[in-house]
Amino acid sequence: MRTIYKSIMVLTILAVSIESRTQTFIVNDVVISDTTTSFQDPEIDWIGNHYCWADRDGIWIGKIDKKTGDFIPKNGKGIFWQNFDEF
Repeated sequence: MRTIYKSIMVLTILAVSIESRTQTFIVNDVVISDTTTSFQDPEIDWIGNHYCWADRDGIWIGKIDKKTGDFIPKNGKGIFWQNFDEF
C-alpha cells in the first residue's frame, strides 16, 4: 500500500512540475490591422501578398506588407470588389 502512495505522490509532483513549465510560455501577438475593424474570416494569398474579406457592404481586397505582414490599408478596405446586392 505504501508503494502505491509513493507512486501516486511521485506522479503528482511530476505532473505539477510539467504543468508549471508550460505556464511560462508568453504569446507575442502583433497587431497587423486597425483594431476597430472586424475582419470576418479573411482569406490570405501569401504568394501575391494580398488578402480579401467580406463585410455587410461587400468584398474587400488589400495588400500585405512583405516585411512586416501589416495589412495595407490598416482598415482592410483597399479595393471594393463587389456589392452583395449584385448576387
